[in-house]
Parts: sequence; structure tokens; C-alpha cells
Amino acid sequence: MLAMLGTVEGNVLGFILPAVSGAFLAGLACAGLFRHPGGKGLGLAALGAVAATLLGAAIAGLGLGLVLGPTFAGALIAPYAVASAILTQPAVLATWAITMAITGWLFRRTATDAVRKSA
Repeated sequence: MLAMLGTVEGNVLGFILPAVSGAFLAGLACAGLFRHPGGKGLGLAALGAVAATLLGAAIAGLGLGLVLGPTFAGALIAPYAVASAILTQPAVLATWAITMAITGWLFRRTATDAVRKSA
């Protein structure tokens, strides 16, 4: 969102670093929601996808706020901007849904492989 406004022009690292850090930390925090089988697992994975997305945006927004100026407003604005983009732009929604579905599948497969190797 900020990139479209030209705010981070010339400061790509200042945008990429908080975004990657936010996604990584949120992924770690929500990873356990992606590993469950069945219908309950699908519901938990959907909850995990939404939680990871919003938490990652909040962490990235906090990082951007601290890079662009001493403010915590980014932690509130970024999740709203991300949710707004997902809900109003079909291409963004499709990309997000496909990415989260693949993530869930990979987590489930990894968990299944780990169980097989330990048995």
C-alpha cells in the first residue's frame, strides 16, 4: 500500500525487511493451526491464514512505522490496508487464498512425513 503511494521509493529495504520479518514471525506464531486433519483442521487452517495475515501485517506495519518515523500507527493501519486489499481486489484475494492453501498443504504434509519417520 505504501509502495503504491511512493512512500518507500528509494528505500526498498526499509519496506522489504519489515514485511519479510512480519510474515516470518506471524508464520511461526500461527504454524500450529495448519497441521490438523479433517474438517476441524480445515477450519483451523482458515483461522490460521487470517490470523497470520493480520498479525504479519501488524508486525510489518510496526516495523515500517519505526523505519519511516517514530510511530506505532503502522501496526493499526497495515492490517486494515491488507484486509482491504484482499477483500476489494479479486486478484489479490485469489493470490492470497492460493498461497495460504499451498502453505496449509505443505504444513500438513511436513507434519505427516515427520510422524511417518518417527514411527
